[in-house]
Amino acid sequence: MVIGIYGTGGTGKDVYDVVVRQKHYEKIIFIDDTKEIGYFRNNELYPFEKIPKSYNPQNMKIIIAVGEPMLRKKLYDRVKEKGYILTNVIHEDTDISEYANVGEGLIAFKGVIIGADAKLGENILLEPYVVMGHDVCVKRHTVLSCQVLVGGHAQIGEAVYIALASAIKDRVQIGNETIIGVGSRVVKDLPENIIAVGYPARVVKKNESIQIFGK
Repeated sequence: MVIGIYGTGGTGKDVYDVVVRQKHYEKIIFIDDTKEIGYFRNNELYPFEKIPKSYNPQNMKIIIAVGEPMLRKKLYDRVKEKGYILTNVIHEDTDISEYANVGEGLIAFKGVIIGADAKLGENILLEPYVVMGHDVCVKRHTVLSCQVLVGGHAQIGEAVYIALASAIKDRVQIGNETIIGVGSRVVKDLPENIIAVGYPARVVKKNESIQIFGK
């Protein structure tokens, strides 16, 4: 089986390190729509439009390795339209409850803990040392950065970004496409499509650009 790592930025490099170490795949290729056909990390590199000509969904699985939630959603839609299945890339040093329900396309880096009966949608990225309590619900395309803590029964919407060292109180609900700033403490429900920062987190503006990282 071949794995296609969709992204050559920082997340793609980190995913590659895990994949190489685990040796689960016969071949690794990179996918990046901003680059020409070539090589990356001594592996073949293609824009996605070239992939179906060489690799069909029966012999390739894909992992979306980018940190922007809305870009994750866009690439997910592109991949699924062509019939590909997403694989999971989970670091060996994680603790995921056998009673957690995890969707396809999960990236879980070192130190991630997921509690019992947590429910994670498709295409989620968990950076190192994310900790989720029991019964947490996280919808698809969401990104939790390093050392984010999520209390039990919290509900996090689709394509949310929670920046590093933030904490989410138990039973709090966060709406779709919302951004939580670095080191924030979310102690009450937040609506969709906003940016919130602080301790406690307060809404500062609408998420008009729907973009985390500048070009």
